[in-house]
Amino acid sequence: RPTVIAFFGDHLPPLGDAYVESGYMKQPVADRKAPLADMKRQHETPLLVWSNRGGSVKAIGSISPAFIPLYVFNAAGITHPYYTGMLGEVRSHFDVIDRHMLLPAGGVPEFDWQREGIQNQMVSDLRLLQYDIMFGEDAAGGVFFPEVYGQDDLLSRAPEWSRYAAGRWPQVPALPDTSLRSWVPARL
Repeated sequence: RPTVIAFFGDHLPPLGDAYVESGYMKQPVADRKAPLADMKRQHETPLLVWSNRGGSVKAIGSISPAFIPLYVFNAAGITHPYYTGMLGEVRSHFDVIDRHMLLPAGGVPEFDWQREGIQNQMVSDLRLLQYDIMFGEDAAGGVFFPEVYGQDDLLSRAPEWSRYAAGRWPQVPALPDTSLRSWVPARL
């Protein structure tokens, strides 16, 4: 039977003062702002994705946990509007999306990107969609999860999101005032 296994640790284990005493970190908790090498050392954890059909997924590199489903679905040979469509497109542009750091693929980290007003439409739309699914009215659910909502609901709930599910990302998507953007709190 086709099998995919993913092993992932979401953070360094809490070891009290051991990190400080050993010189591994300056304080008992990981820095939120530090040079990229320090951030990787303090925040990266092992990730393994393996399939009995394709073996281990190679060269995943530094990624945000939100991208793990992309690698699991790819290893399983499954395509999906959200997990391989939208996440795949976002991942091709960004390695890490964190509230304190934005790391473009192969690029230079942008610390305090939210406070500095650095906006990227793709990241904004991903965060907007996540908010909509978790706390909002789930207006885009039918576009990205047609297996749950059915095809009839695909365009009626949020037609402006259909281009993302189809993998047609415009360079700078302009969502109308009637889009989800109009009711999501500014703190996002």
